[in-house]
Amino acid sequence: MEQFHPIGYIQKAHALKGELKLYVEPYIMDFLSKIKVVYIEQKGTPIPYMVQRLQAIPQGAILQVEESKDKNTADTLKGCSVSVEVAAVRGLKAAIEAQLFFIEGYKAYNGKTFLGVVESIEELPQQKIAQVRMSEHLLPIALHPDQIADINRRSKSIYFELPEGYVEAFLE
Repeated sequence: MEQFHPIGYIQKAHALKGELKLYVEPYIMDFLSKIKVVYIEQKGTPIPYMVQRLQAIPQGAILQVEESKDKNTADTLKGCSVSVEVAAVRGLKAAIEAQLFFIEGYKAYNGKTFLGVVESIEELPQQKIAQVRMSEHLLPIALHPDQIADINRRSKSIYFELPEGYVEAFLE
């Protein structure tokens, strides 16, 4: 698992005192009160910022960091990705794993039949979709508990139980 995990991004400056309005991934909302340091990516480098205030609001959060004292400073951070150190936030590792992001790069099987490699995970409003690379095709597979038979972390494999004819329908 990565040392840092993205929790969202800075949408815009909020008010005049250097506060930042964040888009925050929904599964992160329960952890806001536990976050003491955020890493704001600037020019490809995560820069640590001490959190003074991180408060949930509808559709996101308001973040105040020590280094941002005015609107001009906050404006320079617009659009930047915000991450946290996974080990520093109790319970976050389990929440991340529950999101199944870690299966990118895993070998995907339908029963015992090799399908391909999980290329990416897409988060749609109602569910997550694994995009499995099958030679020149991408096969979308809903990451629903009814379709996941097993995940083997040691062999980096995920086993699905897909409806009969599902794979063939996408290959035509």
